[in-house]
Amino acid sequence: MSGKKQSVIFMTTYNGAKYLSDQINSVINQSFGDWVLFISDDGSSDGTIEILRDFESLDPRIKVIQNRGPHGAYINYYNLFEFYKDNYGSCADYYFFCDQDDYWHPDKMRTEIDVLSRMERQYGKRCPLLCYTDLELMDATGNSLGSFMSDYSDIDLQSHPLDLFFSHCFVWGTTAAINKALWEAAKLPVNNRNDLSHDNWYAKHAVLLGHVECIPKPLVRYRRHDSNVTGLPRKYGLLKAIRRAMAFGDVIDAQSHMFWSSFEVLNSIDSLDWRGEELKKTFERGGYYAVRFMWKNKICPGSRFHQLARYINLGLCLHKRTHWFLTDCEEPINAK
Repeated sequence: MSGKKQSVIFMTTYNGAKYLSDQINSVINQSFGDWVLFISDDGSSDGTIEILRDFESLDPRIKVIQNRGPHGAYINYYNLFEFYKDNYGSCADYYFFCDQDDYWHPDKMRTEIDVLSRMERQYGKRCPLLCYTDLELMDATGNSLGSFMSDYSDIDLQSHPLDLFFSHCFVWGTTAAINKALWEAAKLPVNNRNDLSHDNWYAKHAVLLGHVECIPKPLVRYRRHDSNVTGLPRKYGLLKAIRRAMAFGDVIDAQSHMFWSSFEVLNSIDSLDWRGEELKKTFERGGYYAVRFMWKNKICPGSRFHQLARYINLGLCLHKRTHWFLTDCEEPINAK
């Protein structure tokens, strides 16, 4: 990895043979070429590993490993991150995350590196930074669906960064790039890795420790098919909202999982600023403290139904009664 602005791309695979070649070729065809692609396969049985070995033999920038540790969509990423840290540390300048079934615009990496470079000139190279782009949706055969992720997500991390800690609408890893400072600053989670998405993990660290910038261009084509690990953010009309209200317990559990994942990020940071301390107390205490924090900071992502559910959940401390907060918190959830 010689030269300036060296980059590392992380990809994980599991039975992705059907679309894998399209994604890897879109990486190979990037206008920015000083990268190394590390791929961790999670025990595929459909020919994925054979495809990976073929690409590895043709391009020395591609490195393939097989995950021998715990298995799962998110934990495979964390295992790959640990492998890289143990063997290479942080020798690259920028880091990218890649799914197995999408398609990258040829200028994706160059555009994001240019943005991160500008942000480093503005904030300094030691400041943790993340940028991300929009997504264009396509069907399983690669045809555009005529819609974008920005049509579904109401998160604006530049003007309302704290919304990320209260919403399912997160930064999609395949659109993101981070600098070396963020790679080094964000400690990897130790436990419950299959319940903590890597993209959320780094995005929340970036909000708390540095800066985030959105590039309003669809530089990734996101393939929708039956085997997607993650779904789209949802918008609810009246009928769907009524149906969701009838399954209110599921809504509370899903929100509590989100609060817990935010709480895990906060617990992983040794020294929090005032925003981080108030966020942590919001999830620890709930009740009036949480309601006041959300109101004061204008926390309002999602539909009105989800906003109301969020106030009920945290205001009545329902999240504390879910298994997320009853089992694995590093600190007592009723700490004052």
